[in-house]
Order: sequence, then C-alpha cells, then structure tokens
Amino acid sequence: MQNKNSETIHIKLDEGIISIINKLKRSEKDEITLVVPADALLLQSVVNLRILKKKAGELRKNVSIVKINENNNQEPDKKNKNEITDFISGEKIMKADRNKETCLKINNEDDSGDKSSEISIDKKADFKNNNQDKKTKIFDIVKKVKLEDNEEKEKLLENNIEDEDKKLNKARIVGGETRIKNKEKGEIEKRWAGEQDDKKVNQSKIIGIQKSKENYNLKKTKNRIALLPSISSKIFAVFIFICVATAVITAVFVFPKVDLILALQIQKADYDFEFAVEESIEEINVINNKIPAERIEVVNEKTETYTATGKKRLTEKAIGKVTVFNEYSSSPQKIVANTRILSKDGQLFRTQESITIPGFSRVEGKDVPGEVVVRVSADVPGEAYNIGATSFTLPGLQGHPKYSSVYARSTEAMAGGIDKDVIYFSESDYITAKDKLIKIMAEESEQDFLSKISEEVILLEKTKKEDSPEIKTSVKIGDIANEFQMTVSTKTSALVVNKNSLDDLIKEKINYELAKNMKIIEGGREYQIEEAIEDASGGIILPVSVTQDLVVKIEADEIKEEITGKDEAELNSYFNGRDEIKSANIKFWPFWVKSIPSSYDKINIEFAE
Repeated sequence: MQNKNSETIHIKLDEGIISIINKLKRSEKDEITLVVPADALLLQSVVNLRILKKKAGELRKNVSIVKINENNNQEPDKKNKNEITDFISGEKIMKADRNKETCLKINNEDDSGDKSSEISIDKKADFKNNNQDKKTKIFDIVKKVKLEDNEEKEKLLENNIEDEDKKLNKARIVGGETRIKNKEKGEIEKRWAGEQDDKKVNQSKIIGIQKSKENYNLKKTKNRIALLPSISSKIFAVFIFICVATAVITAVFVFPKVDLILALQIQKADYDFEFAVEESIEEINVINNKIPAERIEVVNEKTETYTATGKKRLTEKAIGKVTVFNEYSSSPQKIVANTRILSKDGQLFRTQESITIPGFSRVEGKDVPGEVVVRVSADVPGEAYNIGATSFTLPGLQGHPKYSSVYARSTEAMAGGIDKDVIYFSESDYITAKDKLIKIMAEESEQDFLSKISEEVILLEKTKKEDSPEIKTSVKIGDIANEFQMTVSTKTSALVVNKNSLDDLIKEKINYELAKNMKIIEGGREYQIEEAIEDASGGIILPVSVTQDLVVKIEADEIKEEITGKDEAELNSYFNGRDEIKSANIKFWPFWVKSIPSSYDKINIEFAE
C-alpha cells in the first residue's frame, strides 16, 4: 500500500527542472516519487539532478526517481496504479516490469538524522531481458557532461530557479490577497483568483521548459560534433591542394600592385596685369580687367582742455539804460547825445544818442509826465560804475527851472565796468592748442584707421585721403577766460580690394592666357602690387606683377598604358626620358612582385606637385 505521506508525480518528456521543482513545492507530501521517461530533459544533464537534489534538501523532502523506457513512458492506467504504488514503496519493485525500469533515489537524510542532499543510484540487478544493453544509465548521462560546464550551468539554472521562485511567490501572494479580499463575494471569485495564480505558475513552467530545451539542444549539438566521422586522407589531401592553389592564384592575380608617386617638373611663368579699381561693381570682370573696391571711412574726434595764457589791461565802461521824464512842459524837450546824467551817489554817465522827451499830459485832472528810454554809459571805466537801479539828474540844467522837472531813473543795474589786468583766450593759445591736438589726433587716427583694415583686404595707399581737421573752441579768441576746450575732428578714407577677389581675377587671367597642355599649381602663385595710379579720367589703375608655378598636364591612364609589364629598371629609364617628370617613387607589393601588373586597377599613380 502507498504511504499516506507519499505522492507519485509523473514527469513529461520535455518538462524542465523549474517545472519539476514547482511541483515539489506544491506537494504537501514528504515522500515524493518522480516517474521520468528515459529520454526526459531532466536526465539529460547531471546539473539538473544536482539542482533537484539541492532543492529537495531545502524543501525537506525525500525524493525518488523512477526512470521508464520509451515503450513504457505512458502514465499507468487504473489497472496498474497499485503496481506503481507498490513499486515506489519498494514492496513489489521486482514485480513491476523490472526489465524496463531503473530506480534512482535521492535521499535527504544523513547519518545524523538531519535532512541533507545526497544522490545514491540503486540499479536493480538480474536483468534478463535482451534489451538490457539498450537501457540508458544515469551514470552515462552524468559522464557526458564536462565538469567545468556543469558548474556554470548549475549556477545559471539556480539563478533562473530563484527568479522563478520570486515570481511564483509574488503570484501566490497576489492570488492569496485577492482571495482574502473577495472571500465575502462568493466562491466564484475565489476560483477566478486561483486560476490567475495558476496561469502565472504555468508561465514559470513554460520558461523552465524553454531553458531546459536550450540546454538539451546544446548538449545534442556537442554530441553530434564529437560523433562526426573522421575525414579520409584522400579528401584531406584534396582539401589541402585546393587551399594551396587558391593561395597561389590570390598571390599572383589579387595581391600584386604597384604605387607610383610622380613628382612633376615645375615651370615658372611671369605676368604683368593692370586692373581698373571701381566702387560701382560687385564682381570681378575678367574681360574688362576690372576688380571691385570698397571705400573705408574712419571719423575720429578728440576734445582736450587747455589753460589760457593771454594777459592784458582791461578797461571797460559800465553800460545800461535809463528812462528820462519831462514834467516841465507839455511841449517836447530835446536832449543831445553825450548829455551828462548823474546818479544820486555821484557816478556820472552819458547818453549814447540824442533823444526827444515828450511833454506831460493831463489825465483825469492829473499831470502825467512824458518819458523816453535812452542808453547810457559810464563817464570813465571801472567796476565802481556797476551800480544798481537808481535815480539820476541832469547836471547841465542846474540853475534852470527844468532841473527839478526833467530827470531820469534806471530799473536795471549797470554792468561791464572794469579797469584791471585779466587772463584771456588769445590767438597764441588757439594756435598752440590746435597744433598739439592735431598731432595727437593724427597718430590716433592712423592707428584707428589701420585697425579697421582687416587681413582679408588690401589697402590702396594711393587712394588714402585725410580731410582737413575741423576745430571748435568753447570761447572766442580775446574772450576773458582762465581755460578753454578745443575739439578736433578728422576724417580718413581709402579704397580697399578683397584679396580673394584679386587672387581669383589673377587666376582667371592666367588660365585665359595659359596653354592647353599646362596646369596651374594652386598655392604656387606670388604677386606684387605696385603703387596705384590715376588715369586720365580720374579712375584708379592697380598694376600687379605675378609669378606663377605651372606643370605639364599628364594623364594617368596614358602612363599606365605605357608602363604595363615593365620592371623597375625599365620604369626608371622611362621616367628619366620624360622632361615633365622630375622624379618617380616606385613601390611594388608584395615583396616578390618585380614588374608592373597588366591590370590598370593594380596600378596606383599619385602626382606630387
């Protein structure tokens, strides 16, 4: 009878180790018998058995393996169920078709009684069947696997199993939580959660099967390679001959090549050109020998403060205006120019013009005096006459009735009276400051102008023009001042031509005049710009002297045609006979090649100018 604490698990032919371990985990029994087909993936690698052994120890289960031959790998029917049970328990093992079965048992109990993981192979003896030699022994399966490969595969499978364990545990936890949360909703939702859990477990099984198949296919490939029949000596000899022939053909027809570096003989040619410089065009004109130009203008301004040094005795009379009143008569009163008027403080002034004072008039019973305004100046220079508003009398009328009736008054102070030595802005100050500032401006203006000329253009000195400096001062010459400011403005202009435009024009002109069999060497051109000249119409002409390096045009295909088949000595003789070639550097490859190949593709020619 089968022990209640034992369980029989049938393993499929392509079932992987991960799926088998999952079945062990799900089993609640401590004694488990695995019924395995002889060609199952489980038995194809000792790594699988080691992992199974290790996991059995971790799960604290006793696991037995029963290997069944191919003609008995179907699951037992109900009729044979008891026989299988007896076979596993060990009671009727010799009765259950013993000629077709081999038992491999994994015990997880050591001498101390603790569960461990040891592998013991129990082979049932006394096999009488003639097919005994065809049985697959677990020892032979283990022997085929290399020890160094086993360790690496075991680690990989263990890592995969651990990953699958994590996924399975996570699936179980999720499924369990779902079942607990939905417990009150009925048994239908419980079963659904369980089915979801089973799907995740099945996915883990599929991954294990795929990895086991990969290991199985890898082993089969290795075994097939090892079992290839040895190559016969005749076939090997033919193979060697073909390889040698191929190498010879390749060496003769593929590898050989030659590199030729030809230094051409340089010829120098001199040219003299005259180009018209014009601001109105934007592109070079080869036919009319015209080159575009650009005018550069630079304006500079500088202001400096200088001390006035002029000295003189300044005597000026104070001047102002007064109003003369007529209360004497209704008839006008005339006063001639230079008439004296005297301030109440005794300062004497004189009228600067003749005047007529209107007579008084009566308005609303009152007499309104006539009046007129006249300009006056102090009788003598001096600051003492710079008096404020005051009243005046006419000393010439003293002793006459008009004296008290004809008088004058001022409403503004008199000003301008002076009599002393002063500093003023003299003409000498102007000349000295101008010469000094213009000299400074000339140096700064030149530096500033040159800084505006880039390296990409050529300055035509002949066209350089400096306008007369413009000078401004803060005071006029003769004005009294201790210091003054002077500002000088200058303007400098000139024509420039672009270097690239000039170089392009020179190149086009040379090509226009060049013989067809000659070629320009780029970078081999030098030119000298002469001083620009002015033609009769006022235009600018730019003379240019040019020295250009030239070489004869040589076609590479022409040379290839003439040197095919020549050896190194013949090549040297050939190139020495061509005046347009200065030297030739010849390199054959590989080392055994001594002549020019017949194929043009194997001849590489480079020209060094």
